[in-house]
Amino acid sequence: MGMHSRAWLLAATGVMLSLCLLAPLAFAGGAGGEKFSLETLMRALAKVRSIDAAFRENRVVEILNEPVILTGILRYRAPDYVKKQVLLPRRESIEINAEELYIDTPETGQRRLRLDDYPAIAVLVESFRATLAGDVASLKRYYRTALSGTFDSWRLRLVPADPAMAEQVKSVAISGRHARVLNITTIETGGARSVMTITPTNR
Repeated sequence: MGMHSRAWLLAATGVMLSLCLLAPLAFAGGAGGEKFSLETLMRALAKVRSIDAAFRENRVVEILNEPVILTGILRYRAPDYVKKQVLLPRRESIEINAEELYIDTPETGQRRLRLDDYPAIAVLVESFRATLAGDVASLKRYYRTALSGTFDSWRLRLVPADPAMAEQVKSVAISGRHARVLNITTIETGGARSVMTITPTNR
C-alpha cells in the first residue's frame, strides 16, 4: 500500500470511528441502571440512523516540522454512507458509499475506487458496519478492545486484529464524558498521529 493509500486509511479510520461514537448514548445511569460496558455502548450505537458533525483534526507526521490542522464536516447515513469533507486549509474529501470509495483532492480530482481492491480499508468498513449494528462479536473479531473508566470519564482503546489493517494502523483511542466523545487519537505504524475533536450539529 502506497503513501497516499496509507493516508486514506488513517483518514477513513478516524471518520468511521468518529461517526460510530457520535451515536446518542443511553447507558450508565440510564434505563434500569444498566452497568456501563462495551455491550451497553454497542447497543446504543446500533440506534443511530444519521449524523452530521463538525470536526477539528490535528495531524502530526514525522517528515513535517509542524502539525497540520484540518477542519471540516462529517456525515453518516445508515446503512453504508459516510463522508469526511475537509474545508480548511484546503478542500478535499473521502466518501464511502456501499462498496465504493471516492477520494477528491485538488491534485487528482475525484477518484473512484472499489473497496475490494483495498483489503485494509474494506476490513475497516466492515468493522464500522458491525459497530453500528451493535455486533460486539464482529467488533472483537476486527479489534482487540479495552474499555476503561466510568460514564463520567471513559476510554475505549482499539488495536486492529486483522493483519492487513494492523500493517497500517497501530491503535485507536477514544475518550469521552457522558454521551460526548471528546477526542479520537489514531496512531499509524509509521508514527503518524491524528487527534480529532468532534462537535455534533444535528442534535
